[in-house]
Amino acid sequence: MTEFWRQFAFWAVWGVVCAVVFKHFYFSHSLTKIKGLRLTSLLLDLLVLVLFFVPWFTPGTGGETGWQLLLEGHPLIIAYFVFLVASIVFFLSKIFILMKFGAVSHILASIFIFTSIFTLMPGEFYLTPVISALVLLAGNVVVVLLLHQVNTKFGKRKS
Repeated sequence: MTEFWRQFAFWAVWGVVCAVVFKHFYFSHSLTKIKGLRLTSLLLDLLVLVLFFVPWFTPGTGGETGWQLLLEGHPLIIAYFVFLVASIVFFLSKIFILMKFGAVSHILASIFIFTSIFTLMPGEFYLTPVISALVLLAGNVVVVLLLHQVNTKFGKRKS
């Protein structure tokens, strides 16, 4: 298979997946979907929190975890951790305005993890923080869909 056909197949499948996701989550609205998106966001954040306690660096370079970096006082790691925990706390609530705060906190946590990776590990990438960043990035799609669901279904209501 040539490179052109591989790329064509990838984008064709990706287009179908996007169409299904948008049809299911973007153009139709329900409390069930809001609950599912909220729980998915919460589970993704909990997964990233678990990865926070796994070594971020190889043993040869110190084998530090995100928690150890936090205790050392790295400001970007502190901000990342604060927004990650805030996101988890907000997603535990069923109040719509708190879900919105959770979504914003989640997106900010993803920004801070990327910034931390680029400043603490210039030119090197270790698996654990990169996986955390990618999970948060995938979670950004979920929280944007959640925001859309909440704003469309309940935008005129006060929470």
